[in-house]
Amino acid sequence: MLFATPDDVTALQAEVKDQALALSKSLGDCIAAGTIKARDPIFQEWKVVTKKVVRFLNEEPSWVDANSQMTRGHALQNEFQGWYDRINQAGCKAPTKPAKPADDPTAESQWDKYQGLVMLALAAWIIHDMKGL
Repeated sequence: MLFATPDDVTALQAEVKDQALALSKSLGDCIAAGTIKARDPIFQEWKVVTKKVVRFLNEEPSWVDANSQMTRGHALQNEFQGWYDRINQAGCKAPTKPAKPADDPTAESQWDKYQGLVMLALAAWIIHDMKGL
């Protein structure tokens, strides 16, 4: 996505929230069943992840920061990918693992994509500016 909007961020926040709640429920069910304990490393490490999730969910979607907000949200979704396997390996039932999110485009890949258009606009501007001479 070249330019993200606040609506894109809001939609991603909903996805991240749903995934985090599903993973938390799996771990909670696992604790209730006695398979793991709240003091086990897996649960303690999940608490660290949930703090990052809360920070992301508390961000106000913004036109100015939408692209970086999308990057942070996708990073969380990528981090979740390993948690589905960890929960299953701990003897618990993880929710169905969703597809990995698409990588955010880099500035370099965007330049390659739009370089011709930028150069054409620059040439048109130069020609227009030269007509005034």
